[in-house]
Amino acid sequence: LSKKKISYQIRFFKIKKRFYLETKDENKITNFDESFIDENYDDIFYLEGHFESPKYFDIHEKEIRKEFRFKDESKFKESYIFKEIDNVNAVGFCIRQNRFNEGKGRNKPDNIKNSENYSNEQIKYINQSADLIKNKLPDTKFYLWSNDFMNLKKEDLKFDFNIVDTSSFKDNFDLRAFNLFLLSSCKHFI
Repeated sequence: LSKKKISYQIRFFKIKKRFYLETKDENKITNFDESFIDENYDDIFYLEGHFESPKYFDIHEKEIRKEFRFKDESKFKESYIFKEIDNVNAVGFCIRQNRFNEGKGRNKPDNIKNSENYSNEQIKYINQSADLIKNKLPDTKFYLWSNDFMNLKKEDLKFDFNIVDTSSFKDNFDLRAFNLFLLSSCKHFI
């Protein structure tokens, strides 16, 4: 494209579109801007920003929540795992194993060592978090999800964690959705 055509397209774009650029402070933190909600925008509109405040979405909360429902929620609720989690003060934890040596050609000594270090740091954090929660909420029950239970040593965990292994449900539902549903069913999450 020639410079003239590009210039024309940019001008056309600017004339036909309305812009809203979310402002940030010197620490790159954004704040809710009520003027954004009060404006009346047409169909041709350009947004830029993170819009992290839930206040931006308050007026559409019901519709948004409806969009983010689990397709198989009623089936998920029939599972014994959900019934157990739903009836206690459940705290969900996740640990990612094999972070650096997953995948083809990555199972090398350095990657294995990095994965072990990463897992150990996560376990340390999990233990500290569980200790803090147990002091504040003594009646909690801890649930732990992982992508690899083979390398998970229960003796490294300071508390009694209920290991959530949903692999036996693989023929019934999408395990990714099921695990996310179970995690979101916990009263607390680390």
